[in-house]
Amino acid sequence: MNLRNRPESVAGAIAWAILAATFLLRILYAFRYPFNADEPQHLHVAWAWANGLLQYRDVFDNHTPLFHMLMAPLVAILGDRPDLMILMRLAMLPLFAGLLICTWLIGRALFSQKVGLWAAVCTALMPFFFRGSLEFRTDVLWAACWLLAIALLVRAPLTVRRSFFVGLMIGASAATSLKTTFLFGGMAGAALLTPLVAWGWPWRERAAGLLRRAAAAAAGLLVIPVPIVLFFYAKGALGPFYYGTVQHNLIPFASQHALSRTITFAVCLLLGVLIARKVARGNPPSGMAVRRAFFVLLVAVTLALQSFWPTGARHTRLPIAPPMVVLVAAGLGWLLERKPGRHLALQHVAATAAAIELAVLVGAAPWHSGTAYQALLWQDVLKLTDPGQKVMDAKGELIFRPRGIYCVLEGITTLRIGMGLMPDDIPEQLMASRTCVAARGKSRLPPRAMAFVNANYICVGSLLAAGKALSPAPGQAGPVEFDIRIAASYAIVTPAGAGRGELDGIRAGDARFLDAGTHRYQPAPGEKHLAVVWAQAVQRGFSPFNISPSEQALWDP
Repeated sequence: MNLRNRPESVAGAIAWAILAATFLLRILYAFRYPFNADEPQHLHVAWAWANGLLQYRDVFDNHTPLFHMLMAPLVAILGDRPDLMILMRLAMLPLFAGLLICTWLIGRALFSQKVGLWAAVCTALMPFFFRGSLEFRTDVLWAACWLLAIALLVRAPLTVRRSFFVGLMIGASAATSLKTTFLFGGMAGAALLTPLVAWGWPWRERAAGLLRRAAAAAAGLLVIPVPIVLFFYAKGALGPFYYGTVQHNLIPFASQHALSRTITFAVCLLLGVLIARKVARGNPPSGMAVRRAFFVLLVAVTLALQSFWPTGARHTRLPIAPPMVVLVAAGLGWLLERKPGRHLALQHVAATAAAIELAVLVGAAPWHSGTAYQALLWQDVLKLTDPGQKVMDAKGELIFRPRGIYCVLEGITTLRIGMGLMPDDIPEQLMASRTCVAARGKSRLPPRAMAFVNANYICVGSLLAAGKALSPAPGQAGPVEFDIRIAASYAIVTPAGAGRGELDGIRAGDARFLDAGTHRYQPAPGEKHLAVVWAQAVQRGFSPFNISPSEQALWDP
């Protein structure tokens, strides 16, 4: 081995060892890190595709559909199983690898092999990036498509063919998430500003070639979105498609931080222009200098636009973080390696930073499972309900059954209901669909819906079933009256088993179909604690009277 190259080889081996440890740690996190509320929502949509339902028409969603369409075949192969979410998290590993490869390709194309490698290592271990890309969500595919577009764009020479694939990846990104709009705005802004900071480059002489490349990119941009739109048009679902992806998300946000956002925008833009001008030095600047200046402006303008994005969720930053790390690594390398004999300074600093990040993730690792109670919940969903029976949940968290209401109660829906842009007609939908099972988590429900669920569902363990407590008042000898709002088959139960009294003048028995309205139950002698419960829950071993304190604590983590 060449002695001069030996330190570089050792540094490379360390980088690859850290990456290997990162992937092993991700597997642990996949099994134990608590599920984000968005993950079941996305899995429910993919499950709907796998079971013949049509997104937007049959199942509400406010994301573009490419991610769910691609995941549906795997969901169909794996089938309905309590550990499906964990397996789908593991399916994110190839996308995570793709994110790191794109980061490496960008750094290598614009700066050097070591900048690309260490940028990929440090990106992989950024806590918010590590956890965000671990989750089963559209943002992971969205970020991967966008980074691949950048990796193709900054590699020289930019041919017409490669320009087409740049557009193809931007189109795939848009078909995965309409948050691509601010990313594309950043790219367009960088393209407009680059000629201003790279004065001496022969723009006019190369205008025709640039236009051909732009036309090829525009053609590639249409390849994926247009067939998707035509598909929903052919299915007669273009209206629901437009509502879910565009109209539902358009809310008049009144920003409470307009001044700070404007300052952030101006600072990002000014710093980007100044740094890009410094990078594009030379008269005329080299092609590499122009590409670097464009990349600096791309990051700066994207950050500037992202400051005005109405939601500051960490997942919105997934496609932005890797280019930022590339710039930091390149800038740090430039500062450290200006002095002779400091050619390994970047590797030393980056390895130290990566080791600290890895230690933080290991220290925060969920050694005690944060997913067990949800796996038990999904097991109970499959046990309690039959395929096709509807359930009530806020964001599709019960996954394996169609929902009794249409809209997903995420942040934008809640805002729309609160602003009077949507009615709170959840009670009417639940009655019309005869939804007899509901999730216990009710914090996302609007007030009217929450009151209905509290009054018409009873806890039977990890889930709620249609029904209510009927305990008679002390000394009461007459019948107990109660209202049924969801027509279904019910059973009267006590802590000792089935009720022995008379329901509407007839011996209660094991099950009775009850129409919506008022009913009467005459308790048998000695019956003090009573409940009317959806009969199927009782028949399958679910009861409001056999929940232990430990189980109660499990369902309220």
